[in-house]
Amino acid sequence: TSFIHGFEKAAPLAFTCLLCGRCKSVCPMEIDIPEMILKLRKILIETGYIPPPIESIAKNVEVYGNPYGVREKIK
Repeated sequence: TSFIHGFEKAAPLAFTCLLCGRCKSVCPMEIDIPEMILKLRKILIETGYIPPPIESIAKNVEVYGNPYGVREKIK
């Protein structure tokens, strides 16, 4: 998918995969799909693509100190 349609089209799969290895265990060709997904993630990040939800979480951690975007209550 990524080589034919572009890396950004493959991004949803790359970042929703849990890397559990189930696909690898049932693949009749013994393709190491989790390893391919990790490589795709690396390429996407190196080329500047970060999925919006992950980018949002990173920004929240930077600004608020937590992934939820909630200001800490002052005691």
